[in-house]
Amino acid sequence: MEYLKRKRSFCCNNLSLVIAPTLNCNFKCPYCYEHDLPSRKMNEKTQDELINFINLHKNKTKSLNLCWHGGEPMLAFKVIKNILNKINEKSEIPVSSHQMVTNGYIFSKEICKFFNETKLDYIQITVDGTRETHDKNRIHKSGISTYDKIIENIDLIVEEMPNCNVGVRVNIHNTNKGDYPEIHKKLTDRWKGKNCRVYPAFVLPQSGCNVACLSNSEKPKFYVDLYQKYKMKNINFTPNLEVGSCSAIYENHYVIDPDGLLFKCWADFGISERVIGNLDAGINNWEYVSEYTISTDKFKDDKCLKCNIFPICDGGCNRFRLDYKLFGTPYDVCPVDRHGLINYLKIIYEQMLNKKNQWLNSF
Repeated sequence: MEYLKRKRSFCCNNLSLVIAPTLNCNFKCPYCYEHDLPSRKMNEKTQDELINFINLHKNKTKSLNLCWHGGEPMLAFKVIKNILNKINEKSEIPVSSHQMVTNGYIFSKEICKFFNETKLDYIQITVDGTRETHDKNRIHKSGISTYDKIIENIDLIVEEMPNCNVGVRVNIHNTNKGDYPEIHKKLTDRWKGKNCRVYPAFVLPQSGCNVACLSNSEKPKFYVDLYQKYKMKNINFTPNLEVGSCSAIYENHYVIDPDGLLFKCWADFGISERVIGNLDAGINNWEYVSEYTISTDKFKDDKCLKCNIFPICDGGCNRFRLDYKLFGTPYDVCPVDRHGLINYLKIIYEQMLNKKNQWLNSF
């Protein structure tokens, strides 16, 4: 497994870029890990450096994966449009994947038409519970409600961009976890038959998080309750072998801010010590590159290596381990709770019995 992880880390077939055309945002969510970052947008010079950086990889990569991030990337829509036009005209590597992470507040028919033509194939938008709960968590800086506008924009996106897969993410924490069954059913019914999926994701206790995050023991209970109490049967409890899911482990993965600074992790924006280089000069901080790629995964964690759950766990967040290694920051990266795993296995056993009985009853 370690060999397969290393092999995947150093595979150079794809160049993956997470691009923040601006770090400005129109929201002030209480769990956001980006604070007091500059609001400027990527200028023309940096955009040209980005194209040159892409073309430097033409002899060793076959495809380009793009993901727009921020801040809120749609506050710099003109920059995104300009970069995509430059890629179309000057890039020597074809785009194979085109994605976006957005709060979904700024969209129109014209914007949808553009992204439809540029083949945006995935867009992640967050809806955090019912209207009342959502507006307490997805807070517009002006204080206005954001729920209805985001729902209307998702309606627009699924109609105008039918080939784009829409992931409606519900960030789960102790404040809103009780809303999930209701909002999942409501939104799933609303977009039934559309290219859209509603799913939960746990908020992590990153720096500056001001909500109560679920503990490792509470996370399995959340899923078990969805299955048993709320009869949500499409939850997969089957354990899987995990080699490594963190994007920062890949050699050809870069996160780029509006000034052209390069990072490995999405959560490192604005942290000068985590800069690994820039678009113009290339990489100069190989220490952090090697830490993320090699030294902070489960294969180098004594706790993981002694754990008998190890094969079916991705090992948790590499960045948490890096903070602990460099600064002594306390961390608990275990994403698997032993008692919760036992409950999962009971459900898997129940599912297997049900399938067996259905098979026997078919004769």
